Amino acid sequence: MFAAAAIGASHVVQATRAGAAYGLTMLGLIVLIGILKYPAFRAGPHYALASHESLLTAYRRQGRFVLTLFMFIVITGVVAIQAAIMITTATLFEYLLQLPPRPLLMSALLTLASIGLLAIGRFRWLDILIKILLLGLVLATLFVSILAWSDIPWDSFKLLPDFSQLGHRDFLFMAALIGWMPSAIDLAVLNSMWTLARAQDTHYQPTLKQVFLDFNIGYIVTMVLAFFFVFLGAGVMYNAGLSFSDNSSLFVEQFIHLYTQHLGDWTRPYVAFCAFAVMFSTLLVIIDGFPRLIRGLLIIPFVPLNNEKLLKLSESMPMSRVQFTVIAGFIALLSLAFLAWLSQSLVFMVDFATTLSFVTAPFLAWFNFRALNSARVPTGMRPGRGFMAYSGLCVLLLALLAAYYVWIRFSPVF
Repeated sequence: MFAAAAIGASHVVQATRAGAAYGLTMLGLIVLIGILKYPAFRAGPHYALASHESLLTAYRRQGRFVLTLFMFIVITGVVAIQAAIMITTATLFEYLLQLPPRPLLMSALLTLASIGLLAIGRFRWLDILIKILLLGLVLATLFVSILAWSDIPWDSFKLLPDFSQLGHRDFLFMAALIGWMPSAIDLAVLNSMWTLARAQDTHYQPTLKQVFLDFNIGYIVTMVLAFFFVFLGAGVMYNAGLSFSDNSSLFVEQFIHLYTQHLGDWTRPYVAFCAFAVMFSTLLVIIDGFPRLIRGLLIIPFVPLNNEKLLKLSESMPMSRVQFTVIAGFIALLSLAFLAWLSQSLVFMVDFATTLSFVTAPFLAWFNFRALNSARVPTGMRPGRGFMAYSGLCVLLLALLAAYYVWIRFSPVF
């Protein structure tokens, strides 16, 4: 589930753009961010398994200010994130079927189909379907990257970018890249909910070791695949001096060309299908996850913390089809309105959503750190002191990065 949600616009759009514009300069930064965000992401399934409640309830236990701040992050981010995923998926689908570009209409149709599919099958369908959809693009990306290996500008690799040589536009892109690499930390909350949903659906309670193994495999796959998307952009576009268009239709055409240039034009339909499949899987995941978040935000703030039975019921009570359809439909309408406002500016929408995720990341990482260190996690299931020290250091560094970005973004001197 983590891999399906993470391998989307962050990889297809942001990682490929990083390779095309900067070669391998940003590769070390991607590794660093993956290391810094790891504890915050792992806290999702860890806390859910240890406490039998989601991180949303953990935020509620930390005070109404924490939950209110998270509500603000969700409300401001959900529409932008879903809009970016919707238009990317819709444009790929139009390219796949060679349809005239009508991204707003296609976004609406694909979102409606996704809501209908999930309303019928819910989590069980989702869990099975995403595993099938992810495989194609992963294999194609690995294969094409190997073919383009000799064209990759290895001399451009640096452990970290030379910040003194970067301009204002470069820092803005770095913030956007970091925000969704490998994904937004909001995903940890959804991951905690999916952990509870899977246990409820399968009637099986995994061990911490099993949960960590499942999560680590997904996390490593998302990070390694990000490297290969960077390789792809760098090998084909960097040395040629090419850059991606802001227009969604032109961007998709350029992205598909990265593959067909090495595999041959006959592979265009296959590559287009794989790219669409991985984005559609992301669309399915967020359309399933965001209504869970919104429903939780409508219920959990009003449940007394001393009423354990009612708290447990609010976490375990399945969402009805009517509830899911209404909430998912409302989010879709807002996202479509956002799309209509911004027309086809795919890159702007992705950059806006990812930068927002970057700035809010330290807050969520801190909340997750406190959740794992709370009394709700039994002593035998808490992380060791070494891991907690590492987690605290990661929170601090994420906060420094976000503060540095805000200073650069609004500094009149820079």
